[in-house]
Amino acid sequence: MHYISITEPDLESLSRSIANWFLDKFLPDFELDLDIIPLSFGPDDAMGWTLQLNIDEYEIEINRNLEEKEYITTLIHELIHVWQHVNGYQCEDEAYKMESYLTEQ
Repeated sequence: MHYISITEPDLESLSRSIANWFLDKFLPDFELDLDIIPLSFGPDDAMGWTLQLNIDEYEIEINRNLEEKEYITTLIHELIHVWQHVNGYQCEDEAYKMESYLTEQ
């Protein structure tokens, strides 16, 4: 079971459905706490990032001003990083390769 918190009510339904889909598909046997925090970023900032707070607690900060498809792609990209952390590694190239395929799903 996963505990998912989204701090932006306008993005809660979309964020929760994507996170649940991803976590059920890739981490069904791992219990974790995930906070998704949409924020307003500057134009030159990253679209999102993932912080590992402890072994089973993660925080994703994501630019709330993205277009819907870009928001979905970025959230999936960051969820891939959660999956990578759980499996003991991080690879930006892998996240970029997987994000487009998974966004279409």
